[in-house]
Amino acid sequence: MLLEISRLLCLEWGMIPLSDKSPIFVLAKDGKEYAIGIAVAKPDSFILNFEPFGDSIMPNFLAVLVIGKANDNFIVIKSKGHEAAIRSGSLNAKEIVEDIIYKNRIEYE
Repeated sequence: MLLEISRLLCLEWGMIPLSDKSPIFVLAKDGKEYAIGIAVAKPDSFILNFEPFGDSIMPNFLAVLVIGKANDNFIVIKSKGHEAAIRSGSLNAKEIVEDIIYKNRIEYE
């Protein structure tokens, strides 16, 4: 599912995929490269739990599909300031609100 989400971002934002090494995908636009981490999260109250990124390269952005959430269930945030949470696989939804740069609804099966 992560590869499909990266392709959706490419279509939505007019980007070109450069690397498909999950969970961090490298996409390009206008000669600039962006590392985008992609996660599928299960919410527990205001905490979004997903597979930890551990010691992998820190992406510039994190895209999160929130399973079971109504309405806007897909967000993209700036990673800066949330590195520890991304590495651990647990984001507090209240703490990332200011850093959401994109949100949408994705229907999936």
